[in-house]
Amino acid sequence: MDQSKIDDCLEQFSARGCDEVNKIIQHLESGALLEDMHAMTSNERHAVLTELKSIMNVYSAKK
Repeated sequence: MDQSKIDDCLEQFSARGCDEVNKIIQHLESGALLEDMHAMTSNERHAVLTELKSIMNVYSAKK
């Protein structure tokens, strides 16, 4: 697993804002392969999804 790929992807997605990140999470949960993630392994994609959920849980807890 390439952590730098995961980190780069998380950074790109996070820069899009909360609404977009929530849409990305929904797409990933439905099994969609996003263009930004074609070069990633399934384990790397799963790591991105897990981390995005974790990030959004922190934001939800702050509200």
